[in-house]
Amino acid sequence: KYMAPEMLAKEEYDHKIDVWSACVLVYIMFTGKGYLEQELLESPLIIEEVDLDAALKRHAFKRVSQDAKNFIKYGLVKDKKQRPNMHKMYK
Repeated sequence: KYMAPEMLAKEEYDHKIDVWSACVLVYIMFTGKGYLEQELLESPLIIEEVDLDAALKRHAFKRVSQDAKNFIKYGLVKDKKQRPNMHKMYK
């Protein structure tokens, strides 16, 4: 449920997987549901097709600050080369 796309695809990974996991946990704190929980059960690689912007517009996020939404969006970048490290996340 918390695994970064590169882990699901059995690719090499680095410390940026922790950024992904942290953002999934923040997502869960706001929604009470796992990020892509049902979708990942059907196919681990479906994450490539998910529209995070649409997910952040759902009812569960109506009372969530834009800063929190940006934090989630910034860390749940599917491309591991584009995903920030933890240091950049806290700037």
